[in-house]
Amino acid sequence: MRRTALIVGEGLAEEVFLSHLKHLVAQRGQQSIAVKSAKGKGGRHVLDVALRQWRVADYDRVAVLLDTDTDWDDAQRARARKAKVEVFESSPCLEAMLLSILKRPVPAATKDCKRDFEAAGRPSAPASRVRGTLCVGRGRGGERADARAFADLAARRGTAPSRVSLVSPGATPNADCSELS
Repeated sequence: MRRTALIVGEGLAEEVFLSHLKHLVAQRGQQSIAVKSAKGKGGRHVLDVALRQWRVADYDRVAVLLDTDTDWDDAQRARARKAKVEVFESSPCLEAMLLSILKRPVPAATKDCKRDFEAAGRPSAPASRVRGTLCVGRGRGGERADARAFADLAARRGTAPSRVSLVSPGATPNADCSELS
């Protein structure tokens, strides 16, 4: 029997991150994992979207990845527990966790984390150097995104990235870059 799971992320950054993880861990044919975005609006909204989606499609498991900085408290945690929704909290936000992974200073304020994460992803070499690493620019919500996952997402939505640049071999790839094969 094929198992199904739904994972709802708060915004585009979470959706791209979850899509990347899905491709790393999903075993083809044994499970089906749907990744969706709640398109922002805080933790409560993410949980509401997940519960609505669960009612529409009968998933075996449901999880959410959300930032704890907006509209998320013990009452919402209890609601999720009662509904048996697995919750993965990013405190204060996913960008803070990603900055930490990149061994960069993590600001206390969410808006500063998002700003610093975006700055960490700026191209490190001129676009005229056309070999090596593909870097994708901003998504609809302003987040930086993994190049391959963003391309998959853009293809599904029929949209294109707002900026694509290439970094030369030997240059330090940024957080949003993927090696071309």
